[in-house]
Amino acid sequence: MASVQLWLKPEIFFHGVVCAHQKLNFSYLKKVLAYAKTKGSDGGYPYLNWTIWKHMAVNKMLLSEDLAWTYFNLFYTLTEKDRSHWLQLSENQQKSYEEGNAKSYRDNMKINTLQFVMFLYIQQANKITLRKSMLGEDWPGTNPRLNIKAKVESNSKLSNDSKYLEFVVTHLSQLLEIISESNSQNDEDKHPLISMEAIRALSCFVVGRMNELESVQKLYEIAKKETCRSKNGFDKTSKSFAKAHFISWLTDCLVHNPCDLQACLANGNKLKWSLSEAKKNGSSSSKKSKICYNPNLGLSSHKTVVFFQVNDETVAQHSNILWKSHAMFQKCQKSFFYLLSPLKFVSIEKCTDCTLVFGPVSTSIKVVDCRNVVIIAPCRSCVVYGCSEVTLHISTPNQPIIIQDTGGQPSHVPSVTLAPYNTFYSNLGTHLVEVGLSVSPETNQWNNPAIIDTDSKHSRSSNGKTMKPHRGDGDGVDFKNACILMSPEDFYLFTIPFKNSNPSKGLFETSEIPWKLPLEYNDAVKNKKQAIEKWKQAFRDSKLTREQRTVFQEMIEKRFDQWVSDTGNKKQLSVLGSKP
Repeated sequence: MASVQLWLKPEIFFHGVVCAHQKLNFSYLKKVLAYAKTKGSDGGYPYLNWTIWKHMAVNKMLLSEDLAWTYFNLFYTLTEKDRSHWLQLSENQQKSYEEGNAKSYRDNMKINTLQFVMFLYIQQANKITLRKSMLGEDWPGTNPRLNIKAKVESNSKLSNDSKYLEFVVTHLSQLLEIISESNSQNDEDKHPLISMEAIRALSCFVVGRMNELESVQKLYEIAKKETCRSKNGFDKTSKSFAKAHFISWLTDCLVHNPCDLQACLANGNKLKWSLSEAKKNGSSSSKKSKICYNPNLGLSSHKTVVFFQVNDETVAQHSNILWKSHAMFQKCQKSFFYLLSPLKFVSIEKCTDCTLVFGPVSTSIKVVDCRNVVIIAPCRSCVVYGCSEVTLHISTPNQPIIIQDTGGQPSHVPSVTLAPYNTFYSNLGTHLVEVGLSVSPETNQWNNPAIIDTDSKHSRSSNGKTMKPHRGDGDGVDFKNACILMSPEDFYLFTIPFKNSNPSKGLFETSEIPWKLPLEYNDAVKNKKQAIEKWKQAFRDSKLTREQRTVFQEMIEKRFDQWVSDTGNKKQLSVLGSKP
């Protein structure tokens, strides 16, 4: 038999698992699916629309509308869609705004019902200290059926593939029972079957390959192959699978994701992208730091570029390697990153004192356990979890999701500061079209965050500087410090400190920020420019002698040099000045 390898799709688990609500358990999700089926093709099954899900979530399960929308829209964003689909959605969103109901475009959005129910179920994997399963049994210390190759111990909240694997294997039987027609609790149903429809739905979460030389395929494509049928219980007559045989086969074939951070660090190709490293002809300033990617793993459709423990460096790249890849940053410190190519996903974990500038991110940016980090990017969605002093200069058609791990207590330090997108580069417009990311001043949601507490009882969206408490639960918990808007006085335009020496052939060249700045921020920028012009004019009008001008100029340069040193920018300017 061919050597089958199956693994969890990283984007669904790394970027999709955000918050475990207590109602997302076996019994409730069975009811969700049953209710959706009663609505049939009228927005319930096989595709679920937003209106029916909102009714179930808000009125039946008592979720807040913001949390219900977060689950729905995040799954919608993570499922594969082409550029034309996203552009059409942007037009619908703009039309809704112009017609006076900014949310009406949601009514036409729909997702696969079975896949979404499974997506809701796996939110329970976000319970890092989970001690019990959804049915109340003790959380198993070691699953006797869990045979996972190349296990890597990690305490990573974002890229811990082991945690998600254990969760899926432990709860696989229950997960399949939710979406199967059969009821294993019925004594007469001694040999439950799993339909091909259910396996197709599960394929949204599991992919693999027959051997290391073949391309990546979806689960159902592998499961129906002749060489696998004898192991996974496929029945030709019913075109379904025996549940016990299928679970045994799937568990035996599950391995660690071969394109995750740990696999890429162990087996990927190293990249000499740090400017100081290039200047030193490959001698890295840190033996532990590593920048690498995974083409030698034969997974061109799952490109991963890893930046691991990059410390006190500057990385500036526009590369085909980055094009629509998953860029992962872990444990980086005091560094500047300029990745000016369209990306598919960005994951940032445990990074400190870093500035990261990205080309358009077609799917999602997720930021976990970071401190004093500045992120500048246009993106489809953005999720921030467990961070402090993170500044987001973003342009996005979706609400930024701020997840607070407060245990129901208010945060006294703002975890996130939101600000308008503040830069551009020559190929930005072309890259935006390439990924289908279209945002207007009316549909830009950069300042309208959804703030969610990890106990899932509290959530609130606000289009303003003050985050007010969610009053629906009656306990008045205040999350106003979870997220603030940047003061216009603190807002500055960001200039990318180099030009593209080899610009790609694009539709057009971008020479300014594509989105009009909000009025108060635009006025603040104008005031700063006017202040500079007034200072220059005052200097020109002064009656200083040539010697006095020289002394004054030297004093200004000395003060500037001191400021550059104090802010940590001196090394960045040095390496940028020597950029090949």
